[in-house]
Amino acid sequence: VGSRPILFAGVHCTAMDLLLRTLGTCTQISAIHRPFGNEQFDEIVLRGRGRATRRVISKHEPRALMRAIQNGEHVYVAADQMDTTSGALPSVFLGQQTVRTATLVRLAEKYAAAVLPVHMIRTGARYQLTVHPPLNLDGGSRAADVATLNRAFEAMIATAPSQYYWVHRRFRDPD
Repeated sequence: VGSRPILFAGVHCTAMDLLLRTLGTCTQISAIHRPFGNEQFDEIVLRGRGRATRRVISKHEPRALMRAIQNGEHVYVAADQMDTTSGALPSVFLGQQTVRTATLVRLAEKYAAAVLPVHMIRTGARYQLTVHPPLNLDGGSRAADVATLNRAFEAMIATAPSQYYWVHRRFRDPD
């Protein structure tokens, strides 16, 4: 990917924080964090992710995220949840109609960033980190690019469905 910033696109899974720690040993990486609404739990998670990454950027600080990418930082984004904002797009994810975020697609487009799907699964007593080749997000429309991202996420989930966080809200009727 040359000198382009990298957006590592992942899913919420049981090994997500270990994935961040492992990537952090290979490259300087920042991570997006959505506060949980529990100060004590947030402090524990932020402390752990802060040790594993260059920095943790709140999902509520879009300017900090854009500055990081503009400065060439690599960023991990778990972008597999539904989106209720005005920029969400109707899409099919895991065979169900829902609304999905186009943020990752818009950031890649704006900053010419490479999007590399990445996931980690537990295999017995070991863990396997997989960094996939960059996605071709030039499908002619954001909706087509979100569909490409969804297919990459679905393929990652299919490798170890029991390790995926099924409890997150993922589906909402787009109407």
